[in-house]
Amino acid sequence: MLKTDECVDGLAIKTYYRIHLGFYRFKDDPYIYGSLGSVINTPNFTMEVCVSEKSFSSVNSPSEESRELIEGILRELNLLKSGLTINLSGYLAHHVGLGSRTKIVMTTLKAIQKLLNPRIDIVKNAVKFGVAQVSGIGLYTFLRGGFIIDSGLKKSAGGSYIRPKPLIRLLLPRNWRVIVALPEGVKGLREYEEKPALDNVVTHPEQEALYRNLLIVLNSIKNRDFKSFGEAITKIQVLTGKYFSRYQGGIFCCEESEHLVNALTKAGALGVGQSSWGPLVYGFVESDKRASNVIQYLRSLEGTLKFRYWIAEVPNVGFELFQIKRM
Repeated sequence: MLKTDECVDGLAIKTYYRIHLGFYRFKDDPYIYGSLGSVINTPNFTMEVCVSEKSFSSVNSPSEESRELIEGILRELNLLKSGLTINLSGYLAHHVGLGSRTKIVMTTLKAIQKLLNPRIDIVKNAVKFGVAQVSGIGLYTFLRGGFIIDSGLKKSAGGSYIRPKPLIRLLLPRNWRVIVALPEGVKGLREYEEKPALDNVVTHPEQEALYRNLLIVLNSIKNRDFKSFGEAITKIQVLTGKYFSRYQGGIFCCEESEHLVNALTKAGALGVGQSSWGPLVYGFVESDKRASNVIQYLRSLEGTLKFRYWIAEVPNVGFELFQIKRM
């Protein structure tokens, strides 16, 4: 907890993670990639930030990687002596499919904008710190919440690629839920490991099927057609997994994730897949009752596989901001 008596000003930001639902395009000139995904309200983390009269800044986090990331941002923006005290709490796990690095970057920049520099360009700086290099889902789920489809990267006249733009934002029906399951002791690819897979992009042999299922996803959300939505999400996921199978050893990153995907499917979830490089997996259900049934089935597996699970909603915001009052 922050010592609020030392704060000149302060705030807390509760940030929601995201699930990445795959790519609806890989290469279709002049575009490469194109993503879909959604924010989830749990798990989440909270960043408390205090501005004091101290001549130094400090970052406290249970995750060393988070601390180093935030300190790097402060260093780059010449804020190491700005008197910021930053405390992180909540669920912090990296390289598991939640997009934690992007969310930490965005949360840090939002805090700086609110407390120190209202003119700072959050998106421009986020890109400088590695956000939205291939997918814009992490960026736009933070800024806008909901279910997001990005534009992919467009090749400019000069040959460089323009970062993804937000293409469509939708709200899922309020009763739909996401079951999120994370096997313990497994990590997805790190940034330097995923680079060869993402840099060497080629046209997907089933590109038309990806486009077709994207349209089904859009129509099914508007028409509240849960079955069609789930089936189309699964097809996009399988096609995405097939494309990356040569890099991750199969449609899924590991047998633990595949086991959980099969379990979610058997329990009745639809739209089942792996988020990013995993190992996090997810499945959609159309009610709280169905969510409880799926969780009950997952609990029966706890003796054979160690994993965590959550029942999440898809909120219409990517974060919540609270002022910290001086005591």
